[in-house]
Amino acid sequence: MARTSLRSDATRLLRARISSGELESGRLYAIGDIAAQLEVSPTPVREALLDLKSQGLIEMVRNRGFRIVELTDDELAEIVEIRLMLEPPAMAKVAALEPPLDLTDLWTLSKRVENAAAEGDLVSFLTLDKDFHLELLAALGNARLVKVVEQLRDQTRLSGLKGIAGSKDLVGSAREHDQLLQALESRDPVAAEAVMTAHLHHVSGLWAGRSEKSD
Repeated sequence: MARTSLRSDATRLLRARISSGELESGRLYAIGDIAAQLEVSPTPVREALLDLKSQGLIEMVRNRGFRIVELTDDELAEIVEIRLMLEPPAMAKVAALEPPLDLTDLWTLSKRVENAAAEGDLVSFLTLDKDFHLELLAALGNARLVKVVEQLRDQTRLSGLKGIAGSKDLVGSAREHDQLLQALESRDPVAAEAVMTAHLHHVSGLWAGRSEKSD
């Protein structure tokens, strides 16, 4: 496999482990140990860490390894606030697209997100969930919007998800994608915006480790 592919795969997997909380903030990790876990040589891991360092996700510790940069509650709140400014109105625009967006593949992807949530597979859940949201945004043809939201998601540490893996809370969050697709299928911009707003409020509670009693 080409080195660029190994680097890309390592970056993707490490980013997902950081976001899911599998790699904990403040703990020192050895590059060799991570390489062994990913079943690759240390080189693509070092290259991936350079990418993650440039994004502010990790800090290198000379001759020792790396640490995950901790995200404060205020920083997490800022990320949610920005996403609320961008994603709900974007979904309203997707609902009004001409011609209408073909949702066939997104229905399939939504089911895969739900299955990963039910199985408690956080890395797969986060990867598929990210794909779902970014594919919807991509329908508007605004590459900058997609990139901004992708960067915001990558900066998030979802440590609260570790305690609810496989629970009804995580599965419930995944099922909200179906509600969004139903609104888009009905071509209802108001409903699409409302569903996305509620979804982001819901998942922000899960990120912080707060179980939702009702939706």
